[in-house]
Amino acid sequence: MSRSRLFVDLIQEASDCFGNWTPNQAITVGDYGVVNPQTAEFEKEGSIYDFDFAPEIHDEINKKHGIQACPTEDQLIVVSRGCKDQAFTAEFKNVRTIPKIVGSNIKGRWSFSRGRGAIVFLHQPTEWIIRDKARLFPRIQFNETLEGKALITSVYTCPRFALLLTDNAAEQADVAIGLSVMNIAGASVSGTWHHYSTSGLWRSGGQEGGLTFHPLYTLRTPKTKSWLKRVLGRRGETEPEGENTFLQYQPPWNVLDDEGNEISPESPQLNQGETLDF
Repeated sequence: MSRSRLFVDLIQEASDCFGNWTPNQAITVGDYGVVNPQTAEFEKEGSIYDFDFAPEIHDEINKKHGIQACPTEDQLIVVSRGCKDQAFTAEFKNVRTIPKIVGSNIKGRWSFSRGRGAIVFLHQPTEWIIRDKARLFPRIQFNETLEGKALITSVYTCPRFALLLTDNAAEQADVAIGLSVMNIAGASVSGTWHHYSTSGLWRSGGQEGGLTFHPLYTLRTPKTKSWLKRVLGRRGETEPEGENTFLQYQPPWNVLDDEGNEISPESPQLNQGETLDF
């Protein structure tokens, strides 16, 4: 549990997306619920596309604000803090499994400073979004069902993925990843992942490319009436419009240590001047 939570925390900090440590678990745009503070998994409670969510505008939501696919990208890579790109030097190429990585169609090498690090590597990802959400969000902002909940506003799906969470090493961690893809008539029909790391745990999938994985998704939460009343009381503030009626959803835990456990307010691990909000 702590490993999953730490992975999600590192990726969210780096990209504003929530990482899914179990990408074969389907995540659907329009679902709302909460993130489990122990497992870091999204727990669905309903969907804005359900009739019971907002019966008076149900048809409008489904007809005008359905799920839309964005153009597919070649790849998407997210790396956490303390990570630096590294070249494939001659010295590095001599390490056992490295020749397979170097010969891959798609590849990368990174180094992480002390502590934990995370990588999400997606091949041919497609982002799915809510169509015209700038018009929809103000209509559902004060729906009582969404109060205090997280709404999935986009999901990245892909046929192949690789995830890494490094160990809590005292020294720098060196990692590399490669994907060898076989193309027939311009289509990627199969692929093989190659991994190398001085520490950590890899997860990868999609050798044949016939499955759909859900490694990344974004969450938003509505600005409540009490939030607006507090903010609009400040001089110069104006009422938010469009997409700004929803805030970025923050993970339901405080600062984590390198094992994925919450740090107490009295812990000496906190940096000077850093505070926790329990």
